[in-house]
Amino acid sequence: MTDTFSRQKWFVWSEITRLVDTARGLALLAEHDCAAALGVPEERDSARQAPMTAAGLLLKQAKDMLAEIEPNTNSEGTKS
Repeated sequence: MTDTFSRQKWFVWSEITRLVDTARGLALLAEHDCAAALGVPEERDSARQAPMTAAGLLLKQAKDMLAEIEPNTNSEGTKS
């Protein structure tokens, strides 16, 4: 039983790591103005905001998953 639980925790931790790594990559991408070539201002603004919006959603998902495997972690990321 504990072996299955440990595997499940490892799987969740791997997913959290993937989400955080992807969010970090999106944040790095946001540093570059990849949207500058778009001609429509509304599209350009949306494209500039998209990487950080997506990164925020991924980090929220990672935070929620972390709470599953570490229930004593509060929203500030410290042990309660």
